[in-house]
Amino acid sequence: MNFLENIAIIIQNRMRNYLRFSLLISLSLIFSSSIFANNQQLDSAQFYYENGNYESAIASYNRVLESDEISPEIYFNLGNCYFKMDNIPSAILYYEKAKKIEPNNEDLEYNLNVANSRIADRIEPVPEMLHLKWMRSISNSLDADSWAWLFIGLFILFLLFLAIYLISRRRGVRKFGFTMAALFLLFSIISFAISRSEHNFVKTENSAIIFEPSVTIKSSPNKSSKDLFVLHDGTKLQLLEKVGDWYKIRIASGSVGWIEADKIRVI
Repeated sequence: MNFLENIAIIIQNRMRNYLRFSLLISLSLIFSSSIFANNQQLDSAQFYYENGNYESAIASYNRVLESDEISPEIYFNLGNCYFKMDNIPSAILYYEKAKKIEPNNEDLEYNLNVANSRIADRIEPVPEMLHLKWMRSISNSLDADSWAWLFIGLFILFLLFLAIYLISRRRGVRKFGFTMAALFLLFSIISFAISRSEHNFVKTENSAIIFEPSVTIKSSPNKSSKDLFVLHDGTKLQLLEKVGDWYKIRIASGSVGWIEADKIRVI
């Protein structure tokens, strides 16, 4: 290899390092500018909200959401803005979006109950079976991210006690290590399953809010089908399936029917 070839290789390597460094700096600047822009929008939204300019606050919050920064706080604040504007269906929609991510927020639950007290429909829910209620209370005790972190912590403990079982030569210590490893493995599997379920629940579009003053629920996905009952704006629906421009829905009382997709907004 001659002198010129060595020089070419050195220049080539330095150019690669320079390009990598430039790419890293560019990505950092883009990320930082995005964070700065979102923080500016959040500050603006807070300023508008405190001064009663709720439409401008909503616009600022929506610009943050457009950057894929989704958080229960933003949904909660959007719900508050719409509630202040007396747009109850929109307030309920965003409170419900926040609740999917953060089910145990007491302030959120209170505001959602107040908003629900302002809608026309009073639907008595079907009593939930005890074991389902118990399981739901456990899964709702933490949000999806917290369950994921709990899984990581429990799995580390499983590995620790597994190492004790494998390394120790004392029978009692090995027995203790095996027992604890089995328990932490079981708990980590449960926490992983709940975390996965909660993440899927947040992403799944399985409920909606009515956005029409009055809607007639049909017996089949056809305008000429039999009328079953009437619902009003702000009522929450469970989505069962979609056929064309219609959704099969269930309300809290257990009644089932069909509604046109353009009458609702999915949570």
